[in-house]
Amino acid sequence: MFSFTTAFVAAAVAAGVLASPAGEPAALAKRNSPNSSGTNNGYFYQFWDDGSSGTTTYTNGAAGAYSVNWSNVGDFTAGKGWSQAQPRTINFSGSVNCGGNFYLAVYTWSGQGENYGNYNPCSDGTSKGSLYSDGSEYQVCLVDRGNNYLQNWSVRQNKRSSGTVTTANHYNYYQSQGMTHNPLSSAAYQIVSTEAFGSSGSASITVSEAGSGTGSSSPSNPSTSIPSSTHTSGNCSQLYGQCGGSGWTGASCCASGSCGVWTVPPYFINSVVHLAGFIMNCSDAMDTKNNYCVTPRWESMKFARPLVAGAKYRSYVKMVLTAEDPTVYFGGVYIMQDDSIMGKAITLITDEAGLELSDMSDDARFANLGVNSLMSLVITEKLRLELDVKVSDSLFLDYETISDLQ
Repeated sequence: MFSFTTAFVAAAVAAGVLASPAGEPAALAKRNSPNSSGTNNGYFYQFWDDGSSGTTTYTNGAAGAYSVNWSNVGDFTAGKGWSQAQPRTINFSGSVNCGGNFYLAVYTWSGQGENYGNYNPCSDGTSKGSLYSDGSEYQVCLVDRGNNYLQNWSVRQNKRSSGTVTTANHYNYYQSQGMTHNPLSSAAYQIVSTEAFGSSGSASITVSEAGSGTGSSSPSNPSTSIPSSTHTSGNCSQLYGQCGGSGWTGASCCASGSCGVWTVPPYFINSVVHLAGFIMNCSDAMDTKNNYCVTPRWESMKFARPLVAGAKYRSYVKMVLTAEDPTVYFGGVYIMQDDSIMGKAITLITDEAGLELSDMSDDARFANLGVNSLMSLVITEKLRLELDVKVSDSLFLDYETISDLQ
């Protein structure tokens, strides 16, 4: 079997596409614009639906009350609160009825989760310890929700749908842990939000600030009901889908934060990862009657250049048997555009040896082309300097023909 240590794609979208996230950002990215937001009965409200599937109906009630009903929804958030985040002490009461995925949280792009369904938002997050506030321990984490949308989360261990949240305790803890997002300066609103995804259910929540009866001094509006459109999953690209790009004729919309416009769709990565096994299983050096090779893992993938639509690429695989285990190979895969390094290398060889490009057929032997040991040293040194590649002084002895060198 293989341990696939390096896949080097010399033509891709951006450096570090598949690497783990780098350091925490100075500010967290915003979610896409809401479907509806405004002021109702003295409180700010916000409603957002990703439009991928199902139906959602959000209704503003008296003062800080709201209700929301959803069926087979893709993802939505809805709630009431304040248009500007402050270190408030927030009271909330009500109920959530959902047998699947949902969150009930004080939401400022970061979230203080008071209740959740099947999925804990910190399950796939980076742990930042824990804090004790308002009668319970909170698990604290940094969560990457895709497309540079990162969130600080505090998840209450003693779930509830009514109670008090002292938000200052959470914001101060984030600061003490170097979690650089500051909800007070980076967020535009602060609501007690119901969010659900891939589920059906209902919620009825009332919000207020401790010691105050209203959310703001803005004029009151009558109760309003904001039904979302009915969506089907076939209308838009889903998670990691494509919604545009060169020559793209498919879906032109997507669930917020879940798809992108690609130079070339990223599905090629799957075959790149398995190239080492594919090539080794076709090699005459392998006893393929009794053995076969698989690629159980790879350690890194590096992208050097943007892909060129319609261009031809050549793959190079080099695997070396390990001393510790005769069944394990280590090595790398290199994928290069035909006119990149190999093309430049051939040009250097023809210039130094005084040859024509027509002389450089795949079966041409370097010895017959006049590339002797001295000239070989000169050409390999130029390859190192001009192409910034590592090559052995015995390159033209190890690889006797153009085909071998390729």
